Amino acid sequence: MTDRRSAVVSLILLSGWINLKIFFFCPLTIYITNAEEMRVGFQTLAWLYVLPFLACTALVAGLGVALPRVPRQCYAAVLAAVGVLLWLQGDVLLWDYGPLDGTFIDWRQEAWKGYVDTPIWAVVIAAAVYWRRRVLPTVRPLCLFLLAVQAGSLWFLEPDPRTEPGDKLGKSLAYADPPERLFRFSDSGNVIHIVLDGFQSDIFEEIVADSKRHRDALRGFTFFKEAVTSSTVTYLSVPSFMTATTYLNHIPVWKFKQEALEGRNIVQALADAGYQIDMASATNFSLNFHQGGSYYHIPRPFRGKEETEQWHAGFMLDLSLFRCTPHFVKGAIYNRQAWWISSTILDLSGLVHKHFSGNEFLRHFIEKSSLGRDGAVYKYIHLITPHPPLVVAEGNVPADKPLERSRENHKRQSAYTLDRIVALLDKLRALAIYDPSLIIIQSDHGSGESFRMREAGSDRWIDSLKSELRAWGGVLPLLLVKPANSGEPLKVSEAPVELNDIPATLTGLLGLPDEFGGRNVFTVKSEEERQRRYYREMSQRRRAARTGYFESLQEYVISGSVFRESSWQVGKVYSKPTAYSNRKYAWGTRLGFGLEGNVNRFLLDGWSVPGKNGTWTAAKSVRLGLEVDPPRSDTVSLSATLFPFIVQDRLPRQRVLVRINDTPVGEWMLAERVLRTHSVAIPATHFQENEVVIGFGFPDATSPKELGVNLDVRTLGATFFDVALHDGQTP
Repeated sequence: MTDRRSAVVSLILLSGWINLKIFFFCPLTIYITNAEEMRVGFQTLAWLYVLPFLACTALVAGLGVALPRVPRQCYAAVLAAVGVLLWLQGDVLLWDYGPLDGTFIDWRQEAWKGYVDTPIWAVVIAAAVYWRRRVLPTVRPLCLFLLAVQAGSLWFLEPDPRTEPGDKLGKSLAYADPPERLFRFSDSGNVIHIVLDGFQSDIFEEIVADSKRHRDALRGFTFFKEAVTSSTVTYLSVPSFMTATTYLNHIPVWKFKQEALEGRNIVQALADAGYQIDMASATNFSLNFHQGGSYYHIPRPFRGKEETEQWHAGFMLDLSLFRCTPHFVKGAIYNRQAWWISSTILDLSGLVHKHFSGNEFLRHFIEKSSLGRDGAVYKYIHLITPHPPLVVAEGNVPADKPLERSRENHKRQSAYTLDRIVALLDKLRALAIYDPSLIIIQSDHGSGESFRMREAGSDRWIDSLKSELRAWGGVLPLLLVKPANSGEPLKVSEAPVELNDIPATLTGLLGLPDEFGGRNVFTVKSEEERQRRYYREMSQRRRAARTGYFESLQEYVISGSVFRESSWQVGKVYSKPTAYSNRKYAWGTRLGFGLEGNVNRFLLDGWSVPGKNGTWTAAKSVRLGLEVDPPRSDTVSLSATLFPFIVQDRLPRQRVLVRINDTPVGEWMLAERVLRTHSVAIPATHFQENEVVIGFGFPDATSPKELGVNLDVRTLGATFFDVALHDGQTP
């Protein structure tokens, strides 16, 4: 009887630990480190988990109690092994699968992770069963040890830096119905500002070209087809177009957001001019630009308090299981981007609701919209639609599972969203406030689909991803502007504008003081050779949100049409501050260029986008930044493998001026179009400082366009294939 009682206690302890890990510790870890993305407070989730936790604990323990003695011992040993493995997988073997936001995971490419963790699970479980007589007496101290380790690790978690201090458990989050004033428009003056996340401009152009209904509904608007965004990262592009400033990796991203919220922005300017502020957004960083306004966070799913909380509880359990289970189980939990538990709680998966919740809110907003406000009103609405995942199937019905990313599916989802916007515009007409209202409909960036662009060399149409730039459609945001009392048919402007022009456009059209950078888009002429800048992030955006910085931002200067490859010029590389970067270099390491190269974190400025095997210089001077230990020898050898840009009878040579920390140390003469390794011996005194900047000057560099070779405007000197530094002579 005593042995059986002891076995029951052990089973309860093991079952309790396993379910505590799944229902509490793992969700709490995920919550604290991703608090900015949460929409329900953790206390609410924890209460929802109490009954499932107790039921699962009783079920798992009860199954063991019902078994005969020997199977019960094996069962308990398996539970002990699983308890250890859940901790090991969830806290140590943390595989990176990307943002888990509906993005497709190539399970074949990630299969190597399963070949690592699956044998560990198999060996630990088999060993626990084999040595069960040694394992079972340690159950109680094992559970206490795992509990202590897990509880202790919570103290060392780094909270999500994007959240408000002291609110890492979402205490301030509570479900609320939209405030009634959100639905009421002014009788005298309205500014309506709508952001449709991820709506790509060339896809919009295709939709309206085939639809007279859409064109008629957009009377009074001007479509700026050449508009570009400064960033395809929403938490950078939104503060940018609200303030006409650009993030350059110079401060932590959270500080850039904070300065946009607390500094001078569109909302502050309109509030100072007497406008009443109403804002509704599905993203936290789109809110609170002005403390005196009315704000509403659009929940997902937009269905009511009970369903919202239930879905978030299921989604958190999905994340918990995904984190704690071995690789080959994760695919079933991810459930083709639809998740397993959360998709069973509602009739559609939670990821589907990211799109449909925005449109459901818009339907609700249209239904309840009315007049009755005195004074001018500014309404800002930011919806996560038509942003992927793509969930609108043929016939405009919800797809059972997220669809593959294709232009056709993007277009269908975008058209679905545009239909809802047309319904809103029709409601404004019914309220007789469409004509007198200033309306901006935009996105923060494009969807990421490739687009047609004119090739630099031949001027033929090519796929942008097949160009030297490998440009993707994220740079192409939607921008539609309707000034008050503009009733002409939909116009298409080819003026070279950018989203950072929005503040100046608003203040200009409203007759307010011009206090922002950028320009009123209606003052920009189509034929202008205006320079616009786009910054591509060179590291994962989620990691940058946590660490504060990107590894680097690659600048692109667009002079002319964004749809011409020859308009694009590679600009500077904005690396994160040295204190936050890892540029440690080991003597003798070959730094390879190109797509598969390892040189990226050392690049400073002047470089083009990586090619297949090498990287072109795109300026008169390029630089690398390294951190090296002082050399032991008196001489350091620098070698570089190059292929020069030479044109017979027009550009017969390329000179390369080598500098260390701006001091000339050598010169190479490249007079043949061959791939060759060049080297120079440098006194070790130049490397006594920890930080070293290697510069390569190309005084003869020029663009193929200037030489009449093709329309490529990049200032080319040579293609770099590798660079290396040796302590002593080159081996």
